Amino acid sequence: MAREKNATVVTRETIRNRGPDRYGIPDVCASFNIPCINDHQFVHDVGMRFEVQLDPPIEARPQLGFGLQ
Repeated sequence: MAREKNATVVTRETIRNRGPDRYGIPDVCASFNIPCINDHQFVHDVGMRFEVQLDPPIEARPQLGFGLQ
């Protein structure tokens, strides 16, 4: 389907020595000249950003067992 749609395959598999009878998604993509990237590259390419907040908001602290400061 990726070849028909001219798309890139996203996988967590990597190319490695699997033996003569074992093939993974990156191996198959390479043999058909289909672009294949990992999930980290996908996140970077589409411009995804993740934000983490370590301190709970003040109004949520009593429910979480924090004393008000």
